[in-house]
Amino acid sequence: MNKPALVFGGKSPEHEVSLSSASNALKHIQKAEDSEVLLILIRKDGQFVLTDRIAEDGPSVPLCAVPGQGLAFRDTGIIIGISIAYLFAHGTNCEDGTLQSVFQSCGIPYTGCGVLSSALCMSKTAASELASSIAPSVPRLCTAAMPSKASLAGIGLPIIAKPECSGSSVGISIIETASEAEIVRSFTLARQFSPLVLFEKLVKPCREFECGILEHQGQIIALRVCELVRSRDFLSYDDKYRSGSDYILCPAPIDDSLQHHIQQTSIRIFQKLSCRGFARIDYLMDSITGTLYFNEANTIPGFTATSHYPRMLEASGIGKEEFIKDLRKAAFDLHSEQNQL
Repeated sequence: MNKPALVFGGKSPEHEVSLSSASNALKHIQKAEDSEVLLILIRKDGQFVLTDRIAEDGPSVPLCAVPGQGLAFRDTGIIIGISIAYLFAHGTNCEDGTLQSVFQSCGIPYTGCGVLSSALCMSKTAASELASSIAPSVPRLCTAAMPSKASLAGIGLPIIAKPECSGSSVGISIIETASEAEIVRSFTLARQFSPLVLFEKLVKPCREFECGILEHQGQIIALRVCELVRSRDFLSYDDKYRSGSDYILCPAPIDDSLQHHIQQTSIRIFQKLSCRGFARIDYLMDSITGTLYFNEANTIPGFTATSHYPRMLEASGIGKEEFIKDLRKAAFDLHSEQNQL
């Protein structure tokens, strides 16, 4: 009998975050599926293993992908019966279409966005280009080579430098003067996490909003908007995952008009980027002009005890088990569509 699988970990800077997301999701998947859930860990070296706990050091059996058939025990080649893969692995090599392509090639239904949509959303530049007809983005430069001071002049100071294809605020720094030393430092840091580096105009002062999107009971809905209150120019990895969740205001203290605008804009971007299942759309709003800038789309939002998406579900009156059932339906719908191609 096929069983559902929870996939977590990953060869990614967000490996530990994924373990926390999986720990928080497991009990809700067990209730929604009313079944034993297989635990598949992707180790930091990228190896898939079947394990009995959400941890890095538990007993494990190596697995391998068999295109057209499924996942198998590496030593024996015996196929494991997997009914659906719940993907709770974040960041590079997990959220960028890489992991999705493994399960799609194996013929296993999986939660979240498809291969192309995942890849597009992971690229901040590609996502911004596609969403530009719906919401503007801040002035930016995307480069694989060390930029010159002259090439950054058109953006305007201060500048925020970040990995083009990464998340969870890793590799981010601020450029205040555009000195050669600042540029080298920022480029080198961001380059550790992505082959491309993004230099963007730092919107200051600004407010930061996020809106969760969910395929709920067959319809695409927007969750209540949340606001991230920060005392610095950006929220760091530690702010998000090691300092609690006091910085999250959910629902955001905004009027109904702005709430509706962000929600409807988020639904349109979700559709434009061909997202499926669920996603989180992030924005920056210039506190002086009121301009709302599209920042990025996250196709497997964090699901830890302090993550933003669960807070938005709660504020919108949607239980975790109901959310898992929504993910399950969307996954099978996507799988059916893929099989018709």
